[in-house]
Amino acid sequence: MKKLLAMLLAVSMIFVLVACSNDPELPGPTTDSGNGPDTSNNTNKPGDNTNTGNTNKPGSNEWQPATDAKWSGAVGIGTESGIAYFDNLKVSSKQSNKMTMLENKLEEGALPELKCYTSVGGNWDKDTADITIVEDPLGEYTEETEETAKNHVASVNNDMTGTMATFGDTQWNVYQFSLKALPADENAVVNVYFCVKDENNYFVLSLGENGNTKATCYQVKDGEKTNAAFTITYKMSLEEYTPVGINVGREFIDIYLDGVQKLSVFNPEFENQYYDYKGETVPSSITESGYGAPGENLVYFPVAADNVLHDGKGTWGASVANIASNVFDMQMSTFYDCDEKKATTEHVDDIAFGIAGDGTYETAYVGAYFENGIKLTHIRHSARSGYASRLVGTVLQVSDDGNTWTDLYTIEDGVEGDYITNKVANGETAYKYIRLSFAAEAYGNIAELEFWGIAE
Repeated sequence: MKKLLAMLLAVSMIFVLVACSNDPELPGPTTDSGNGPDTSNNTNKPGDNTNTGNTNKPGSNEWQPATDAKWSGAVGIGTESGIAYFDNLKVSSKQSNKMTMLENKLEEGALPELKCYTSVGGNWDKDTADITIVEDPLGEYTEETEETAKNHVASVNNDMTGTMATFGDTQWNVYQFSLKALPADENAVVNVYFCVKDENNYFVLSLGENGNTKATCYQVKDGEKTNAAFTITYKMSLEEYTPVGINVGREFIDIYLDGVQKLSVFNPEFENQYYDYKGETVPSSITESGYGAPGENLVYFPVAADNVLHDGKGTWGASVANIASNVFDMQMSTFYDCDEKKATTEHVDDIAFGIAGDGTYETAYVGAYFENGIKLTHIRHSARSGYASRLVGTVLQVSDDGNTWTDLYTIEDGVEGDYITNKVANGETAYKYIRLSFAAEAYGNIAELEFWGIAE
């Protein structure tokens, strides 16, 4: 009898173990530590809007806010102006095994439950009249499909300012908000809201500012819209949806566009944190692209044309438009285009512009001389448009006499259409001669080079 009872007990335990192993309601392990995006059960990049790793339904796990989280709030969509379309709205918890807190693909024509606000500076009437479900304007379906099978999206039509529709819990924190966004034209400013407490306290990512040339992240606090936390050069596609991913952590907020991290807000370890600029001469990274200083109390050191250092090899085709001083002229539209071989001449224009050479381009350099030296901390550069990859491998060098050079930093970023900021020194040493020694076959191509550091 004892043997029979033991056998029955063993069989029952096996059934229990099998049942537990197949229970989709049981939470799995989480890898989130609050220091970065949770990648458990997810192999896609944040913001790519294609994550299918999570099969939990909303409410399948009980979500609890993190008590140590710095940022929290609901999420939302809207426009500053014009018409925009949104699809695949999704919020996933980053601490509860990627539990889905909201998911709405809008195919069935149903909007999530919305709470409407007037954004700061707007004069909207706070209703949902301008938010409707429409057929996808890009026609991501075949004409033969039935109406109910066609893809639908949320359309926000704003003829004034302030359309702000939010959904979710104002206590949400440590989450990822992802969606797809499409402006109707280049004049539409698409707004993605997150960490929304109420209509006077929230963050907003504005895409398509200045005629679809910029992306900016703002914080609104107690009804006051602060200066931009970040502004970058960015153009939204009018031909396809832009995937947007916003990771709200305990101490940081990372923003992804097209699956690529573009912005990081309130992360003390992020080198490219932008600060108010207090200098007198304003460089193009601020006037043209909206950046601030790369560090607190850092200043920009302008370079006079007479103090430009260059290889003396002239320019491609002896062009007067692409001389070395363009690197410091505070115009992103101009660039240096070096020619390798310099003819012997006494004519000043030939020395400056050169004569067509042999096309090897292996020893080009450009830089600046500072009579009293500068305490360098950062460089900021912008590549020649369409040729950013040529800068990879270029070395920043310093010298006391202009003859013996020391390598300080190697550029590893080949990014188009934007400024790249890199910390290259600690600001304790003053340098008189600073230059970029270009990689082989780089042709000296660079649009702008900025030196930042500590003012005396």
